[in-house]
Amino acid sequence: MPSCVQRLAQPLDAATLGSAFWRHVLRGHDPARARLADLPVVGKGELMRHFDGWVTDPRLTLPALRAFTADSARIAEPGLFVQDEAALAVYDTREAVRRDSPRPW
Repeated sequence: MPSCVQRLAQPLDAATLGSAFWRHVLRGHDPARARLADLPVVGKGELMRHFDGWVTDPRLTLPALRAFTADSARIAEPGLFVQDEAALAVYDTREAVRRDSPRPW
């Protein structure tokens, strides 16, 4: 099983590869050795001010996403979410911890 540092390296590599904003923020940090506690904190306000710089898919623009989410016809429209096996294991664990323990009859 990979260590926490190894698991953190993959998303850091992806962020710095696909995002000018994250390349700037993470400059000087080696993804292969970075610990979460050593990385700079970036708040929502800063992310929103620099949306076009941090989003890793240039097809996504803030105005288009705002228009999409403001469309009341989309309320309750089913969504499809693709996750890898590791993410699903984390979600399952979080759900199990949130719920009350099963009670015997």
